[in-house]
Parts: sequence; C-alpha cells; structure tokens
Amino acid sequence: MWKLILPLLPLLCRADPTPCCTGHQFQAALHEIGGYIDPKSGVPTPTDYEAQIYYDYDVKMLRSDRSVRNDDGTVDTTKVIMDYKHVTNSTYTGRQMFGSGKNAVFGDSYRIDLMATKNITMKISVSTDDCTPLYQSVYGAPGGVISEVSYYFTNVQRKLPSDAFNIPPNCHMQG
Repeated sequence: MWKLILPLLPLLCRADPTPCCTGHQFQAALHEIGGYIDPKSGVPTPTDYEAQIYYDYDVKMLRSDRSVRNDDGTVDTTKVIMDYKHVTNSTYTGRQMFGSGKNAVFGDSYRIDLMATKNITMKISVSTDDCTPLYQSVYGAPGGVISEVSYYFTNVQRKLPSDAFNIPPNCHMQG
C-alpha cells in the first residue's frame, strides 16, 4: 500500500508561499518507521525499514531498494520499480523548523489530496531554500487497517546512476 504513495512525493508543487518543485531527479537514503493494527485481531505490527530511493520526474519512475533486517540478523533487500503517470495536488499547511539555532533547517509542509486512495492522508515537508524532501508521513485506515508510517530523507543527491531503472530480464511482465 505505501509503495503507491512514495511516487507522489516529488510531484509536490507549492501553491503558497512561492511556487517550486523538488528536483526532476534525485536519490536519497530513506528511513521508514511506523506500523499498522490488524483489524481482526487488534494486534499492532511495527515497521522499521531502510531504503535507497531513486526518482526521475521526467520518466515518471521511482525505484526503492528496501532493506529489512530479519530476527536472525540477516538482511533481505527488495528492489521495487514503480512506473506511474498521475499528478496530485497539494495544500500548503505551514512552515516549521527542524533542529535549533544555527543548525536549524526550515521546512514548508503540505497535505496531499489522494483522491484515488480512500482513508489515507499524506503530509510532506520540504526545505524552504531548495525544496529538498525532509520528512513525509502517511496515515489512515485503508481497507479498515489502521496504519501510520513516517519517512525521513537523508543524503539527498540531485543525480541518478545511469542504470537506476534497468529492469532485469527475468522481471519483465509477460502477456
């Protein structure tokens, strides 16, 4: 479910205070933390993942290499490449400060209208100076499953490796 929301991140364009958009291409380390509550049993399940993401607005693709640490200490990595074509509107919700003093980073926050996805709200904060993604949260109860996930972006770079969206031959859809 959350994999469908990440592609909306860079489509964010400010309506207020001054229009700008995140870069057409970037990669970043991503820390995803949150969880969901099983609607039948009421049992909460935490999530805590690390990922490297690659984004290209022009080709409308996002790749996420998500690493999951298993109970035995091993790590499994799943590569997901998303190809999408939809643009989403956002509403400016205010400015806040991350950190303090000379180390503070100022961010503008937005709420994203996810018309195609029911019972989900997404909020994102980007830096005020160059729209670098800082933080994103997604919460709601899609399909009756109460969920909340926070995403923290670090090491954002405005470039992509040339093979970012190469799909291995064994992964091509057959039809």
